[in-house]
Amino acid sequence: MSDAVVVVDNVTRAFKDFRAVDRVSFEVQRGQIFGFIGPNGAGKTTTIRMLATLDEPDQGEITVCGCNTIDDPVGVRRALGYMPDNVGLYEGVQVWEYLEFFANAYRVFGQPARELVEEIMQLTDLVDVRTKLVSTLSKGMRQRLVLAKTLLHDPEVLVLDEPAAGLDPHARIWLRSLLKELRGMGKTIIISSHILAELADVCDAIGVIEQGNLVYAGTMDDLLQEERGVLRLKLRVFKNAERTANILRTIERVSDLKIDLNNLRFKYAGTEEDIPSFLQGILAQGADVTAVEFERRNLEEVFLHITQGAVA
Repeated sequence: MSDAVVVVDNVTRAFKDFRAVDRVSFEVQRGQIFGFIGPNGAGKTTTIRMLATLDEPDQGEITVCGCNTIDDPVGVRRALGYMPDNVGLYEGVQVWEYLEFFANAYRVFGQPARELVEEIMQLTDLVDVRTKLVSTLSKGMRQRLVLAKTLLHDPEVLVLDEPAAGLDPHARIWLRSLLKELRGMGKTIIISSHILAELADVCDAIGVIEQGNLVYAGTMDDLLQEERGVLRLKLRVFKNAERTANILRTIERVSDLKIDLNNLRFKYAGTEEDIPSFLQGILAQGADVTAVEFERRNLEEVFLHITQGAVA
């Protein structure tokens, strides 16, 4: 049975004669990290703003934890934490003061507020900068602070718009680690990004949008999977790759063969159970294979395949 906590159902949003989002539908299951990708101008931020109750669809509906974004926006806001792609910060306060201010905004005061702020700073690794002015923080620390503020009311669903933009490699690694930790805590996370490599490592499911149209929504495994009944293999040979390549060319199940120094990459029409006999056969013909690997398409390759590079 579906355990969807976010349901986007046939949503359209137009600005005059321009359809930024056109009949988009997808679901995000409880505890998933859902990547939402597309080029700039594809409709990502418009969709996310509607999810966060900052805009309304012209048709269709969105529900978050059973609350409709139009009929019950307050219920949605209780369940959802939204981190926009561009956040203004109060520069002249210390980190702990900034967080305590927002804890008070959620009607948590005094000692409970201080305990909540301490807990969130521990989670987001802000303890060491607790007394620093916000104006002195690096880009990475500012992103941590905004994410910490987003977590203060313990939302069930997190919506993060381009959270890795502008971060250095260390900060991106930290962000990926935190996202996995939050998923382990039971959070459902929607993360918008154009940095495809970031999403491939953390997402359970993904949606691809182009010119306001959703061109794919489903699991990462299904997206990256090659056509059914076809495996992608890489063979490493000791020497004379061309000789092994010639052997492979005689095999009807082998296609799309490419030689890369001592590596041979190709598609094989069969199952994993067929591989031992396949290897035995080519070795008997003189192939000098030293290693074999299964390969999957990467996210960039799939993205280019299912989109046309068009921008609305």
